[in-house]
Formats: sequence, C-alpha cells, structure tokens
Amino acid sequence: MSACTADRDTPAAKLVAPAATSAAPTATSAACVPAPIEGGVLEGRSDDGTSVAALTFRQEAGPVRVGEEVKIVVRITGEGDLAVTAVRPDGAEAPLDWGPEPHSSSTFRQPGDEWGFGVTFDAPGCWTIELDRSEAGAGRLELEVV
Repeated sequence: MSACTADRDTPAAKLVAPAATSAAPTATSAACVPAPIEGGVLEGRSDDGTSVAALTFRQEAGPVRVGEEVKIVVRITGEGDLAVTAVRPDGAEAPLDWGPEPHSSSTFRQPGDEWGFGVTFDAPGCWTIELDRSEAGAGRLELEVV
C-alpha cells in the first residue's frame, strides 16, 4: 500500500474511489452528517480545530455497504495516543476489527500523525468514528453505509 507500511499479514487491499455521496442524515442519527468519500479520501470534522483526514481502503467501489470491512488510515493533529470509537446509527458502539496502530511512514500528505484501524459496518445509516488524542485533539469521521 502506498499510504502506509504493511501492518498485518493480510493480502494488500487496493484503494478504490467510491462514488461521492451526498446523503442526508439518517432519521436515527440527526447529528451525523455524512461526508462524501472522494478518491478514497474522507474529510473529518472537529470542534476544537484538530485537522482530520482519512483514506479508505476497500475491496469494492461504490458506497460503503453493510457487512463490509474497511481499513481506514487517518491523519490527525494533536498530541498523544489515539482512541477510536465506532458508533452505529442507533448510537451503540461497535467493536473495531483491529487497531488503532500508529504508522511510521506514509505518502498520505495531510497534517498530523497517522494511524490505521479496521471496522466492519454491520448496520445501514450514518456512522460516526470518534477520534480522541490522549493529550490534545479530537475529531470524527462521518460516513453513510447502505
């Protein structure tokens, strides 16, 4: 993978450019406003000025689908370790498949430190991935799953 070092003994995933989505927030999660995934890049959001950007590594093009495992490489400014919480559209937490794991090198040119993690999306709707640096900085990724 060109965006990070090989972290796992799994076949290399390929970066695919899913179609941009402009879906409205789901009825079950009015606060979640999904961002489009353009060229595999998902722009994050923050309430404290933290910079958040992510690459999605997927096996299929198009929208993220229920049952799909996605590798996410995120760059986030701030200080300290990264805690990642995947939140389903109904507000319940979902377990990560693995990670977060820090990356020491990258070609993903965005501000901040880089981390990788995997998540399987098991329900349709707007998901929030909460990102919290242990010393300073927090943000989130919001994406639609169909």
